[in-house]
Amino acid sequence: MLTVETPPQRVAVPSAAVELDVQLQPVDIFRADLNIAWRQVRWVVIAALAFSVLVAVGREDYFLLALPIFVGIFSFSLLAGFSFMGARSALRTSRVLGGGLHYSFRPDGLDIRGSTFWSHQDWSNIHEVLKTRHLLILRTSTVQRHIIPMRSIAPGDLQKIQSLIRPDAPSGQATRRPSPPASTPLLCLRVRMSADDLYRGFLIMLLRKSYWYTAQLAFVFMLFFMVNPRFLSPLVFVGVGTIFFLYLATHFYWSSARAIRTNTAYRHEMEFVIDQTGLSISGPTFSSHNDWCNYQAVIEDSKIFLFCPSNSQMVVLPKRCFANDSQIETLRQLLRANYRGKLSLKH
Repeated sequence: MLTVETPPQRVAVPSAAVELDVQLQPVDIFRADLNIAWRQVRWVVIAALAFSVLVAVGREDYFLLALPIFVGIFSFSLLAGFSFMGARSALRTSRVLGGGLHYSFRPDGLDIRGSTFWSHQDWSNIHEVLKTRHLLILRTSTVQRHIIPMRSIAPGDLQKIQSLIRPDAPSGQATRRPSPPASTPLLCLRVRMSADDLYRGFLIMLLRKSYWYTAQLAFVFMLFFMVNPRFLSPLVFVGVGTIFFLYLATHFYWSSARAIRTNTAYRHEMEFVIDQTGLSISGPTFSSHNDWCNYQAVIEDSKIFLFCPSNSQMVVLPKRCFANDSQIETLRQLLRANYRGKLSLKH
């Protein structure tokens, strides 16, 4: 069972462990987002470029090739600008990411600590490891990742870290228990996350918090009409807009379902422990705690509570895990008494 530790206490570090202090910059998040996005769309871009080349050569009209290249460069530049502003917004609004993190790579898993945050997870939670010139990216699912700049890794430590990241490593949950709780938990809730929960959370984040990422989607929609004047008809505008937003809705739900499939933590029942100090979450392969001050906003929806560490991060607590309305009201009262950020509740 997860317990709360305040303040976090340093423990003895095994000789095999690698310790890192990480201070992220907006360019680190931007590079990680760009790398992951490119991996997702690179084959579409290559196929579109090859098609443009074939059409231009077949018609012997190389303006047909220059136009998509120009539009592509312009679109990439603008979307990259939106992405960078989103990364800067995420870092500015996140107390955890902006305050610096201490990473401990151990044989039994990964420990991360900040002044008001800690987490431990087994290596089985790591879905993919990406290494670039500037970053080491540990992806816990298709939508979640840890970003470690190469400047934070001492010479020789990268090889040690890569040797420690083994999905078949034994679980460290039995030996990595935090110290006794600082306060008595007021709520202890268990739930297994579903794609519907994440999908609802994504939509709320997009519409109410992630304005720069919303701007990216709006630009992609408007691009249809900027490159083809025939689409300026109001009827076609509505038709294309409807298809576009239906596609987005389908894509977000597919992304949510894929995040559930690729995240080991989501495939098991999760325990949420809530008290005056903050929110703790645990499962068979992970545990974590955030003080209330780490959340930039808390939003209540008809089906979920959404805890937002930044403008682009979320923790979803489905209402179906509450035994009754009295427990929901207990959480509302606790938030009003102990939370000092942006609070949006139903009652």
